[in-house]
Amino acid sequence: IQQISFEYASQDKAGEIEIRKNSVAGPIIGKAKFEPTGGWGKMKWTDTQLDNPQDGFCDLYFVAVKKDKPNNNLIKFKTIGFK
Repeated sequence: IQQISFEYASQDKAGEIEIRKNSVAGPIIGKAKFEPTGGWGKMKWTDTQLDNPQDGFCDLYFVAVKKDKPNNNLIKFKTIGFK
């Protein structure tokens, strides 16, 4: 996997999607920024290149983060694409 794409909705918050390897606390191997879409039904796409393309199998964790508060109800995923 060299690139991951996300189709998402975010009511009114911006932040990042961290791609972590093997656990929610694992090393970050990619980040994608997301921005508000204006509604939970309005979708947008964002993508990221992986810092260290993966050979073999590992678990990937997608963690939505926003450093400042409020930092709940951030994002809804619809589609995740792997390239």
